[in-house]
Amino acid sequence: RQRQMCIRDSYSTYTENKTYLLQNTKQNQIKLVHAYKEKFDERLSALKRIVETMGKNLIKKDRKKEFSSIKEILTNAMNSGSGFTSVYIAYPDNFTISGRPDWFYTEDYIATQRPWYLSAVEKKKTTITKPYFGSPGFGGKKYISIVSPIYKNDELLAVMSSDLELESVKEELSKLFPLENSFAFLMTENAKVIAKSNKLGIDFTSKELKIFLASFSKEKSGDKIFEVKDKKYIFTYKTLDNSDWRFVSVLDEDEIYKGLDHQLFMNLIASIVLFILGFGTILFMSFTQKELYKKHLLLGHFAKSPTWGVLLTDKNGNIIFINKVFENVFELKSKSLY
Repeated sequence: RQRQMCIRDSYSTYTENKTYLLQNTKQNQIKLVHAYKEKFDERLSALKRIVETMGKNLIKKDRKKEFSSIKEILTNAMNSGSGFTSVYIAYPDNFTISGRPDWFYTEDYIATQRPWYLSAVEKKKTTITKPYFGSPGFGGKKYISIVSPIYKNDELLAVMSSDLELESVKEELSKLFPLENSFAFLMTENAKVIAKSNKLGIDFTSKELKIFLASFSKEKSGDKIFEVKDKKYIFTYKTLDNSDWRFVSVLDEDEIYKGLDHQLFMNLIASIVLFILGFGTILFMSFTQKELYKKHLLLGHFAKSPTWGVLLTDKNGNIIFINKVFENVFELKSKSLY
């Protein structure tokens, strides 16, 4: 019965430890997600600073007299390794200077109607646009732009813009979020998915998933579980700094907990083995002590016996003890032995 109680206690401890470890593992994964989000935030913030600084410097130059200088600065920004596929500045009269060597302004190009220009005017601050298709000559690719409106006394002087290919943003997310069996994506405040590298094969066209993602708009950060065909996924989200975009990660719950059951089971087995060894040691010590005590009593009985002669020697045959009976029979005295 005691053994059953101990095993039951061990199993109870195992269950409690499992719950704790599972929750702790989940929280550690979520913290890791937030760390990747911060890295992506830092990347975007650095690009924003580049665009803002460049715009403030270029607006001081005369666009006609210093056209070549402005174009050279924009070209250098493209070649700086920042990832920009195009960098340009557009003025309210549609005149635009691009850093691309093969692109020059023509009157049929209406900059003020382009998505990136309209976004800058609407937000009135440095922001990231939603994805849009590039103008003719850009290969029909989708882009996002980091735009910065330049004002003086509330008058719009120009819009500074730099483009990033949407595909490159996906690759950036994959590099910044290298966890196996998980992925991250960007989403607008109205639950529109911008860029994703879907490694788990989740159906983003699902009506249930769209409703689920729309629920994120109520908080700036958090984590929720979405279940698909008895499989659970942990969605962790957080709003990017200075943006209405959300950085969302998807973690396969089974993968997070993978191996924990085996580890916990082995810990349980180890605990039971240690308990058995400990219990066996206690029984052995108890038995040994009882036997020694019996021999001690027996020795004391014979040593004080009035009829039995007792003699003890060491391993070398030297007499170390004789009782009174032995002394009388053999006419020896204890003191004569030393």
